[in-house]
Amino acid sequence: DRFAGEGAGAGVRGVFGGRSRARAKAPASSQGAAGAAAGATAGATATVAVAASATGPPAVFDPGRLAAVPPVWRFDLFALVRAELTVAFKGYPKIWFIGALALAIASLAAPLGAVKAGVAPMLAIWPMLLWSALGTRESRNGTSDLLFSSPRPLSRQLPATWLSGVTIGAATGGAFGLRLLLAGDPAGALTWCVGIAFVPALALACGALTGNSRLFEGLYIAFWYVAALNHVPQMDYTGAMAASAGLGAAATYSIVTVVLLAVAWTLAQPESLVRAD
Repeated sequence: DRFAGEGAGAGVRGVFGGRSRARAKAPASSQGAAGAAAGATAGATATVAVAASATGPPAVFDPGRLAAVPPVWRFDLFALVRAELTVAFKGYPKIWFIGALALAIASLAAPLGAVKAGVAPMLAIWPMLLWSALGTRESRNGTSDLLFSSPRPLSRQLPATWLSGVTIGAATGGAFGLRLLLAGDPAGALTWCVGIAFVPALALACGALTGNSRLFEGLYIAFWYVAALNHVPQMDYTGAMAASAGLGAAATYSIVTVVLLAVAWTLAQPESLVRAD
């Protein structure tokens, strides 16, 4: 019994004594970790101090160096035309592109007589709403002051706007122009080229005059009905009647295109800019 009691007491003392030693060791380990962290912080501070002393004081910016570099003016006409096309086609319905593709296929696959009689007038009217926005976007969106505050706005913006309209016409009716060339009708192909330059110039002049698209849309529908749909030989700008009428229409529309661009240039001056109501 005596030995059993002593064994039990020793076991109890061993358990409580072990816990006490563990508690005693814990602060020692915590103190060691804190010391290691403090040492690392001191080492990092010393490293930063050494790096700062090695690099020296920060460089002083000298504004006088800017005057030694002449300004470089870069103008990318094709980039501006791409921007105009992006704005023109933004949010446009997919059905328009499907219709344009169907007309292009018909221009190449259908008989030439049917193409000249029916497909060519449809190609001439299909991009009308895209053309009608030429020259009116600044007034409609209230960005005229911003546009004319940029360097040389007319010599840059006006050609880009007109070329974007020409690109729209060429992309829409290019298959018909190719069909005229393949059919041995160079006069018709030339008249078609002049026509896709004439219509954007008309839209640009009307937009610069009124600041909206209503004048162009009214004039163009009436003109399209007479010249393109009814195929009046001396007025047909699609090239469908050039084989019999010759190059008279092409010469006339070339002169009219130049005049319309000059009118658009004059009316688009900041002093005479007419804003939409």
